[in-house]
Amino acid sequence: MVDDAEKYKAEDDAIAARIQAKNTLEHYCFTIKNTIYEPRLKDSFTNQDKKAIAETAEEGLMWLEANDTADCEVIAAMQK
Repeated sequence: MVDDAEKYKAEDDAIAARIQAKNTLEHYCFTIKNTIYEPRLKDSFTNQDKKAIAETAEEGLMWLEANDTADCEVIAAMQK
């Protein structure tokens, strides 16, 4: 059993890193999307800015759904 655990440790670490990257990007998209509606900031954005930000955040979320198996480097690049 210990041998099996050691054998699959690298695979488990890669999966954990991918999930962490995915969660980070998802959180980032939702945070940005919600920021444009915060009372103290909403007047700082034009309607065109709000639309662009919301669309970009939505594109990020849709990309995550379509690329569920992307590795963490690709996900991190998408966030940038």
